[in-house]
Amino acid sequence: MSFDLSDFTSVLRIEQPVAHIIVSGELDAFTAHQVDRNVTEAKTAGCTRLRIDLGAVTFIDAAGIGLLLRLRRTTYWPDETFEVCAASECVRRLCTLLNLAEVVGVDPAPWRTHANTTAFHNLQTDVVLKRPRRPWRRRRTTL
Repeated sequence: MSFDLSDFTSVLRIEQPVAHIIVSGELDAFTAHQVDRNVTEAKTAGCTRLRIDLGAVTFIDAAGIGLLLRLRRTTYWPDETFEVCAASECVRRLCTLLNLAEVVGVDPAPWRTHANTTAFHNLQTDVVLKRPRRPWRRRRTTL
């Protein structure tokens, strides 16, 4: 089954016991529901392995991340598997920023290496920001 919403496409291909879902375009609140329909159709067909290809996704938001987390949680049983076989740069970047790359099964973004993370953390802890005192605000005095 295939859904097409403007530039969004979700194609389900079933090869028992594996279901392949190929997603392209924007994965947002509306289109995540269409992918969820494909997953439901695959499960009713008796598929126990789910492979999702996000290599052509151009945008992903919280609903798309929520979908991936829900799929990971619901296919956590020993007889079912969930795998992200490809992920675009925007998917990898958002999963890495949210520290969900390992949970979802996406390779971390290349710019987020351990050395970069450590350097950023050191930079963050070394900088102390002080709020400027506002001279025009009067302090309250109690009588």
